[in-house]
Amino acid sequence: MSNVEEILRKIAKFNSAFAHIKRVAIVILLLLEGPMSMSTLSKILEIPINALDTHLRKLEESNIIERRKVITPLGPRTYVFLTGEGIEKIQKFISLFEKIYLETSTSQRRL
Repeated sequence: MSNVEEILRKIAKFNSAFAHIKRVAIVILLLLEGPMSMSTLSKILEIPINALDTHLRKLEESNIIERRKVITPLGPRTYVFLTGEGIEKIQKFISLFEKIYLETSTSQRRL
């Protein structure tokens, strides 16, 4: 088994919360932009609130995000935050992709 195959297996087994591209997108968006309201996430990712809620529930079960009610000038809103553990998990997830990139770019240079 090549290093790339081994890394791909690790990604596949990493965490079921990252098994759906929408959940990965949610976490990366929160990592890059910081906490967001559910309505903002829904608009940016173009997913209905009910589907977003399903994805957020899966991320909450893995302790990657948390939701909090926040009072804003427009009224109460539910905001989504990455947890400390969530930041660590996404950093590990990204590092697996970096390893694949390094492996494949090294093999491409050899060709």
